[in-house]
Amino acid sequence: MHDEDRPTHRLSGNLHGTYEAKALAQWLRELVGDRSTHMLHDAFPYSPGESQWSDILSGRKLISITQLTGLVNYLVPDQTLRRAYLHDGAQLMEAAERAEAARRAARSKSRTAPGNTVPTVRRRVVPAPPTDGADNNSETAEEEPLAVPEGNKPQDHGAAPSAGGTGTSPAAVQPGGHGRGPRIALIGTACLALLTGGGWLTWNHLHEARQTAGAPGVAPTSPSPSASPSPEDTAFAALEKAKRGKKGKGNFKFVVGVKRSQKKLSEKVGGEWVGAEIDYAVKVLEAMGLAEDWQYEFKGVATDDREKELAEGGGGGEEMGGKGVDMFIGTYGISDGRKKGSAKKPAVIFAGPYLETDQRIMMRKNPNKPEEALFDDDSRVVNDLTDLPDGARVCVVSGSTAELHVNELSEEKGELPYEIIPRSDYNICVADLDKGKDPESRSGVDAVMTDAAILRGFQVDRNWKYIISADDFGKSEEYGIDLSKNSLALKSAVCKAMEEVREYRSTAYSTLGKSVTISPKMWACADA
Repeated sequence: MHDEDRPTHRLSGNLHGTYEAKALAQWLRELVGDRSTHMLHDAFPYSPGESQWSDILSGRKLISITQLTGLVNYLVPDQTLRRAYLHDGAQLMEAAERAEAARRAARSKSRTAPGNTVPTVRRRVVPAPPTDGADNNSETAEEEPLAVPEGNKPQDHGAAPSAGGTGTSPAAVQPGGHGRGPRIALIGTACLALLTGGGWLTWNHLHEARQTAGAPGVAPTSPSPSASPSPEDTAFAALEKAKRGKKGKGNFKFVVGVKRSQKKLSEKVGGEWVGAEIDYAVKVLEAMGLAEDWQYEFKGVATDDREKELAEGGGGGEEMGGKGVDMFIGTYGISDGRKKGSAKKPAVIFAGPYLETDQRIMMRKNPNKPEEALFDDDSRVVNDLTDLPDGARVCVVSGSTAELHVNELSEEKGELPYEIIPRSDYNICVADLDKGKDPESRSGVDAVMTDAAILRGFQVDRNWKYIISADDFGKSEEYGIDLSKNSLALKSAVCKAMEEVREYRSTAYSTLGKSVTISPKMWACADA
């Protein structure tokens, strides 16, 4: 029986397996596009049944290396892209294999009585499907560790042979059993071997050969543009490259976007990035395998540019000519609108949440009556938006949750009794607050509206010269680490790192006091 004909490995634990298995399944679904399981079953000369494809695409079963390679070869005609996709798939598959192996080992350990011995795990190495009626009945059983036979290793990195070429078929490792180590080690080698020279016959070429020969039931088709695979996870590739880098001028770096000059959260002081968000980000990066500060760099990003910079990608950092970032951490609220994207802003995905806060208003404090906010010709207690004097000028940052809230209020209630002043940066808003409302220049404002966590940073930094409203308004904000929409493998890595350092959050954000709450559950990581 061929490896791809055998039942794929059903995951232990809950119905949808580990975070890593679900990340792999989501990547596969984007690769497959709108093709049905019936179409997938019919597209391959050797293929799992429709029910198995359904389990694979939902994350209930792990795809085999043969199935993964065949799927990529079939759907991605361009060989350069094909290599990239197989690399990404292998990374996701390895992570899923490791997570599943760890889960099974833990369960096995809890069930194994003292004195019992674990039997030697044996793997079946099965030749890939033959062409031209070649004999394919022989199977070889080997004990761990497995290795690709010397004669079957690719000799160069040239293009794969044409459909009419000859050569030995690649070996495929069966996905059964509890010991996963050898198969994990084989994934990268097998994927590369199936793509490179040396006379290897890939699934795609077998499919093309059957089309050329007019084999029954195989229609000459090619992937439609609408179902073409999504771009590769370049941010995860950047993470892996930064891990392998060496210290020195111009070394490749993983780029982390942060807010510019956000007091007590992320700001540059004496040429160094400091603040609560920076401290937390460093801990997460260390857990992701970037323990040295030369392996990554922080980049200040304007609120309105976050999605654009993520779509651009870090590109190895400033010295390498990079223009964007690989991930972003900086008081960025998780929302359905941001996950969907728009005509102006690309869609993003989130890991977390790691922190919660709410929306409030900050005003100048009356030095003689500390419980009151000071306006040009008035002093009063302000608990929420309705307590602002008529005609008050309120600063919000473009693209922020506060701006979205006042826009929704305006649509719901019509003209508001206060004037909204959009700015590009919180520092500009606070500088305008210090001026007060100036009828002549129209540059000053009476209040700044945004997340309580952000306002608290300015309040502490300016020696409590501001007062923050007692009541919140709008919806609570849940902060997540932000990634480009294709960064599924990176999301899995970030979620695991966040879980590993979850206890550090209380320390990192202690200066923000009651303006923030540590998120008890990182629900956005459930689909990682």
